Amino acid sequence: MNKTEKKNTLAEPAEKHRGGISWPAWLPLMAFLLVLAIPAFFYLRYRAEVRQENIRIQAENQKLRLPIDYPLRQFPLYPGARLVKAERGDAESSEKKPMDKWYVHMTSLDKREKIRDFYMDLAEKAGMSQSMSISIPTGYAINYADEKTEADFAIERKLPDKLNHIEITIYRLR
Repeated sequence: MNKTEKKNTLAEPAEKHRGGISWPAWLPLMAFLLVLAIPAFFYLRYRAEVRQENIRIQAENQKLRLPIDYPLRQFPLYPGARLVKAERGDAESSEKKPMDKWYVHMTSLDKREKIRDFYMDLAEKAGMSQSMSISIPTGYAINYADEKTEADFAIERKLPDKLNHIEITIYRLR
């Protein structure tokens, strides 16, 4: 075999694969991309669901005349209570950290003990710890907190009114 023949023989396999990389060579890349795509799909789906839930909560808050970002799931209005006032503001922690503040005032004909028990159970189920409880002849004041949130509940009958007033103040670190 002369030199010319060798060159032609060596050139043949290269000419066969000029069209691109063979199918089996793409498999690892395709598997890698699939491994990336599946979690990305589920993450984007989760984010869309969270966004939809936030929109639904905001609409519900507006319907109830609450501040749009009031944490209604964590601190719902007392069932059957009439909303008197709801507002949102800014506050500062004792460590000078910025906080969100929500204030809600409601009235109800239910017994003060029943209202107190409703909010105590709610806070305890949320994993909050009771840091204060005061009982006076006309009502109760209770404070619950966790590492980010503090909630003050005041349930009181204000004379000559026959209604029980429920005041909730929530502070949350940003």
